[in-house]
Amino acid sequence: MMTTFNHYQLILDELKGTLSHVKDEEFDGFASEVTEASRIFVAGKGRSGF
Repeated sequence: MMTTFNHYQLILDELKGTLSHVKDEEFDGFASEVTEASRIFVAGKGRSGF
């Protein structure tokens, strides 16, 4: 049985793996767009098991 901590660790590990493929300049462009936006819409579909 996975504990809450294990769920968080799994999520963080997957985020780390995904973000390792993002180039610094791509992230900088994304961060600029987000910080300058008047509104941000986020949608997602997960599989974390919560």
